[in-house]
Amino acid sequence: MRFLIDTNVFIPLEPGSASDVEEKSEEAAILASSAIEQGIVLHYHPVQEQDLSKDSNSERRTLRQLLLKKYVVLPKPPSPPAEFWKEVGNPPPGSNSWIDGHLIYATTRNLVDSLISEDRGIHRRCDRLGIADRCLTIADAIAVINDTRVVQPEAPPAVDSHLVHELNERDQIFESLREDYPGFDSWLEKCSREHRKSWTISSGANSGYSGIAIVNPESSTHSSLIGPTLKLCTFKVSDESRGFRFGELLLRTVFEYARATDFNSIFVEAYSKQEALIKMLGEFGFQNLGTKSVQSNELVLGKSLIPSGFDSPELAPLEFHRRYGPFNVCWENVSGFIVPIEPRFHEGLFPELESQRQLLAGVDAFGNTIRKAYLCNSNTTRIEPGDILLFYRSRDAKAITTIGIVEETLRSENPALVKAFTSNRTVYRDETIKEKTEKGGALAIKFFHAPLLVNPILFDSLKDNNVLKSAPQSITKISDSSLKWIKNQTQ
Repeated sequence: MRFLIDTNVFIPLEPGSASDVEEKSEEAAILASSAIEQGIVLHYHPVQEQDLSKDSNSERRTLRQLLLKKYVVLPKPPSPPAEFWKEVGNPPPGSNSWIDGHLIYATTRNLVDSLISEDRGIHRRCDRLGIADRCLTIADAIAVINDTRVVQPEAPPAVDSHLVHELNERDQIFESLREDYPGFDSWLEKCSREHRKSWTISSGANSGYSGIAIVNPESSTHSSLIGPTLKLCTFKVSDESRGFRFGELLLRTVFEYARATDFNSIFVEAYSKQEALIKMLGEFGFQNLGTKSVQSNELVLGKSLIPSGFDSPELAPLEFHRRYGPFNVCWENVSGFIVPIEPRFHEGLFPELESQRQLLAGVDAFGNTIRKAYLCNSNTTRIEPGDILLFYRSRDAKAITTIGIVEETLRSENPALVKAFTSNRTVYRDETIKEKTEKGGALAIKFFHAPLLVNPILFDSLKDNNVLKSAPQSITKISDSSLKWIKNQTQ
């Protein structure tokens, strides 16, 4: 977002001593600081420099000109044509009204989103030209910024959020990055100066980083990625922390941040030797877009967060979710199943949904995953890849709390086979797996977690809308109309 400022708002031109050169009001100071915080650019028009140069008090003029440099000059604004000057009364060149006309014309040409002024004359002219809604007072502009202020999403359990300058740059996790990337320390200093966002995972209070991710808004060089685009600048899990799914935990955090801050795509650059990283990213929809440049052997891996991001043929429901998830789901040509889950298993499988998050939830790998596994004794044979699982927390909440997309299923009486199939993606311990397989065979379901529900859907609401007649005791298939109703609850 870009605003064009009437410098009289920030740099008064009324006669007075040099000490009068200050921002007009506390509101103006709040606006300026809020704009900086939110990355909103405040422009001034180059003709305003002429206005300042007319001040006969050299000391005050110099100070005002220095203050003006706090803002960004509007690059190459076009001169208003004769037709425009006629509409605004043909003010004499160099007059205050002539300068005001340049500001108004730049706004009508959409060089900026809005013009900020306390001048009633400017507001009247904008009203006559039909752009009154884009001519704001200081208070209006502050309200606009507050309305668009991004609420940063809370990091998942075991993940700490930082600005890069808060990181311990001497941590062991950075050593291999220094070996692979010459000039890494200079780059990290640049990240610190730019206040880039980062997340870390630590295994304990006195230990180093088990995983780290650093991001930055950037423009991808690949046409398949639609902006705004987020670059995953650094993404690494320490060798000592393999097996805890910390990579998925960090990736989930990045996805949630990208969604909350309205990014349309994500990309990362990686060397071909980073096979484990490339494989994991591919499982979550990152596509190989080729090398960074002719001179570089770094691969560019990109993922769109909106379905229109890549030119692709019609995708099967599971591939659609893999490509555009975790916040996009194919609701067509799939079945929906309500899956009852006990609170003790719900707490382990979905720790981020608990009202009191565990400080070290990353100890159990299944709590860190986007890809999870559920185990039951249901006799259903109708569950297919891409189908939608609606997890119903029984006993206490009595509500659908979250959604999953079926990846793969297995029915077996062999506990070793079930354990190998679910790996470290499930909350169920060996004794539970053995117990379930002994009851005529267990149904194991691998799924992608799709956290689309903002609020749980209570049983009373499900009953009132004919989704359920009674509390589910086992996996229950719902009608297409009920699934459509569930979809509407995610909007």
